Amino acid sequence: VGSPQTSGELELLGSPGPNSLFRTTMVVSSDQLTGSDVPVVRMRVSTSSFEQTDALSITSVGGGQLSPTITTKTYKLYHSLPDTQNRFQSFIDILNFDPTDAPTATVNIERADIESIGGTQLFDPRFERSWNFTFAQSNGWTARFADGLSQPFAVPETQGLRLGPASTVSQVAFGFWGSPEFDGNAVRFEAGRLYRADFVVNSSAVIAQKSLVPAFRVRVNDSSNQLSAYQNIESISADSRVPTSGATEKYTLWFEAPPVLSGNTLNFSFDYLLVPESLNDPNIFIWLESARVESYLAPF
Repeated sequence: VGSPQTSGELELLGSPGPNSLFRTTMVVSSDQLTGSDVPVVRMRVSTSSFEQTDALSITSVGGGQLSPTITTKTYKLYHSLPDTQNRFQSFIDILNFDPTDAPTATVNIERADIESIGGTQLFDPRFERSWNFTFAQSNGWTARFADGLSQPFAVPETQGLRLGPASTVSQVAFGFWGSPEFDGNAVRFEAGRLYRADFVVNSSAVIAQKSLVPAFRVRVNDSSNQLSAYQNIESISADSRVPTSGATEKYTLWFEAPPVLSGNTLNFSFDYLLVPESLNDPNIFIWLESARVESYLAPF
């Protein structure tokens, strides 16, 4: 389900740009009595061009404490907006691929609110962790792939953690670098905190290839895999905010800690996705140069 595409209500009341921060809050229920039976519920916010999509996914594993039942749950999706964009659209999806979930389920949106908070109006900043990959060191991050899909080349280089080119251009290619899960220094969710993760990304594309850069995502999962937040970047046009050779871009992922997940560790990822139908250039590769995580008191 998506919000109207042409309604004047979608015009921004806040300001876009690197210090922007918006919050979409949805109150959601379902017709299921048990949270573990609910399919995946995903909130999405996309720019009008769809070059940037921020998403929050709730998966009913581990008892499904976060999933909506006949008792409502409130979900908050935070996102920034590129300074080249002044409109966005909100969505809520149901993804039912798990055979252990109910084969049919109804999810109801009882309320939806969109607010402009502003990334400079936050308090009690706290550094959590950072990684620098520009010394051909993975710092414990490992390359991972999906069975049945083509694998992009993955290696740590002086420019950072590299993904690409794709090994087979006629198939969907997917792979990612993931942060260490058991090194004793993982960031932990703390109730009442809003987290910001900044990822600095470079690519081998020249400026004339800006519309051909393969799609990529910056992502976080909690250790129970009940919550996932990500930002997906697409090279829709020559004006898209994608990195080119020597011109990095910073992508900011925001997410709040639900109280029920307090204490869970956070796993960060940098994903590469090449779909043949996208007509993106499979020979272009991307690097993750660095990642930094900090947190703030969650706004009311």
